[in-house]
Amino acid sequence: MPIDCEEAAFYRQIVDATKDNASSIDLYQVLRIERETTPKEIKKAYRRLAVRWHPDKHRNDFDKAFAESVFKLIARAYEVLSDENSRADYDAGGFNGGIFCK
Repeated sequence: MPIDCEEAAFYRQIVDATKDNASSIDLYQVLRIERETTPKEIKKAYRRLAVRWHPDKHRNDFDKAFAESVFKLIARAYEVLSDENSRADYDAGGFNGGIFCK
């Protein structure tokens, strides 16, 4: 399924926001899921988005660069939300250092 303009604009806002304050990004929004989503549904959402936004799926350099930024956000959101302890910390507001720190 191709990426539509609305989805591209949605992720453009998120990518731009990470430049100012990465810790303000809602990881559930990145994966386009609800907070009550099950681990199985998180994995399904991640896989769907990872396939769509993988940089190798895009032809020109601008699209590849943007797709790579989005892909990294999606991967990081999945990394946090798919791990039970990290997700609990994130949900409690105590995730150390924002979404890009381990």
